[in-house]
Amino acid sequence: MLTGVESSQLEFLNYKKYAKLVEFFGTAITPGYLSRIRRVSPSFLDNCGYQKAIWGMRCFSFDLNSMERLIDCCPHCGKTLAYRFSAGPCYCALCGGDLRAGPKEIVPISSPRAIDFLRYLVDPAPDADKSWDRPERLRCLSRSEIFATIVTLGNLLECEKLGGIDEAVLTRGEQFDLSHDTLIEATEAVLGWPGGFHSATEKVRSVKRHLVNRSHPLLPGIPRGMKSLKTFLKEEMGRSGSWKTRQHNFTSDRGKATRIHYLFPKSVEADVRALGLPRAEVLEIYRTGAVICPAPELRNELSAPGKSEGVHIVDFLERVPEGSDGVRLRDLVIASRSSRHPWAAVFDAVFKGDVRITQARCQPFARRFYTQDAVKLTEICVAANPQVDASTEISKIEAAFYLSTGTGMILSLRQAGLLPSEKLTLQDVWKFQDQFITTSEILSRMRAAGERTTIRDLWCRIDSVGLERAATGLGVLRRDEGEVFLSCAKDAAGS
Repeated sequence: MLTGVESSQLEFLNYKKYAKLVEFFGTAITPGYLSRIRRVSPSFLDNCGYQKAIWGMRCFSFDLNSMERLIDCCPHCGKTLAYRFSAGPCYCALCGGDLRAGPKEIVPISSPRAIDFLRYLVDPAPDADKSWDRPERLRCLSRSEIFATIVTLGNLLECEKLGGIDEAVLTRGEQFDLSHDTLIEATEAVLGWPGGFHSATEKVRSVKRHLVNRSHPLLPGIPRGMKSLKTFLKEEMGRSGSWKTRQHNFTSDRGKATRIHYLFPKSVEADVRALGLPRAEVLEIYRTGAVICPAPELRNELSAPGKSEGVHIVDFLERVPEGSDGVRLRDLVIASRSSRHPWAAVFDAVFKGDVRITQARCQPFARRFYTQDAVKLTEICVAANPQVDASTEISKIEAAFYLSTGTGMILSLRQAGLLPSEKLTLQDVWKFQDQFITTSEILSRMRAAGERTTIRDLWCRIDSVGLERAATGLGVLRRDEGEVFLSCAKDAAGS
C-alpha cells in the first residue's frame, strides 16, 4: 500500500527459498553465491545512483555491462562495505565517504561472447539477451543448472591456480570469489561443450576442493538442490573416458571453423584407425566433404557437408580391391616433396575416385595402399598445400607417421635434441624435415623411383661415401647431404 506497487511485482523482487535454493530473478541459485559484503561500481553509482542486485553475486568481480571492477571497501576510510548499515547507495555507512569517487578500473575481457552468455543466464537487466543457441547437449539443462556448472567449475579452476592440488581447500569465505579471467575460462569451457568442458574437468581432476573427493571434485560442488544436474554431469564425464581430445588448427578459408578443440568419439577413432592417418588429416578430409563425418557436433563445428554427401570411410575401404600392383601410395607422397605432405588432399582424391587404389591387407594402415596412377598422384602432391596449421599438436605416434619411422625413433630424436622434449606440433616435424632426412624417407624415395634395396645395403652405401649421421646411432642425415646422395643414386641407377 505504501509503495503503490502490486504484490506480485514485490514478490518477484524477493528471494524465494525452496529445496535449499533461492530464486534470483528467475534463476535458482544457492545462497552461498550471494556475498555478505557489499560491492559497487563507482561509475554506475555516479550515473544511475542505485545498487544493482547482480553485484551481490560473489562470482562477479566486475559489472557485466561496463566491465568496471567492483569495489568492496570505502575509498576514503578503507573499511569493508556492508548491508547492515545504510547511508544511501552512494555513501559509506561508516564515514559517509562518497563511493562514486572510488577507482574506476576496467577489467580486460578476452571473450565478449562469454559475457553475453553469463548475462543470458543470470542478469535481470531488461537489455540482457534472453535467447541463446546452446550446444546441443546443454539444451536439456535449465539456465540455473548451466550457471551452477560454470560457477562450480570456475571455483575449481581458481583453486587449481591457487595451489588447491597440494592441500584441501574448503568451500568457505573468499574462496568463492572468482577472478574475471577464471570466470571467462569456465564459461568458455561450457560454451565449448563437450570438448572444452572435458578439457577443463581434466585440468581440475586433482583439485582438493572438498575434504573428501570420492568422485570428481566438480560433483560435490554442485548445489544440493540440483540432483538431476549431478546425474547429468556424472554421465557426461563418464563418456569422456573412451574419447580422445586434441586441438587442431586449420588455415583453410572454407567454412567458419579455424580452430577445433574436440573430443573424438569411437566412430571418429574407427575412421582414424582404418585410414592410418593422424587425426588432423582425417578432420581435414571431413571438411572437404569427400567422406561423411560420423559425429554430428564435430561435423557442425567443422562446417562439413551433411550425411547426404560423401561416403563413410570404413564402408569405402571395405570395397577397395586387394592387390599390390603399382607403387606404394605412401612412398609416392613422401617422394613428392621433402616436407608438408598433403595427405588430406591425396585421400580426398582417392575418395572422389580421381586416384584409384588397391590394398594389401597383410600390411598395416596407410602402408597397405598401392596405386598405378603415380603421375596423377604426384601432380596432386606438388600442387596441393596442407590445410592443417603448423601449430596443431600431434602425438608421438603421429610424429612417427609424418617422419615415416617408429615411436622409438621419435624418443631417440628427442633425447638427441633434434625434436622438442615437450609437446610436439606439425611445425616441429616440418622444421626437422627441412633440416634432416631419415633413412626411412630415403628408402621410400628410392622405392618410388623403382629401386629396391634394404636398410643394411643402404647404410653400406652411405658409409662408403663418407656421410656422417646427424646424431650418433640414429638413421638421420642432414638434408643437403641426403639430397646429394639420392641424386647420385639416381644417376647411378640410370646409367
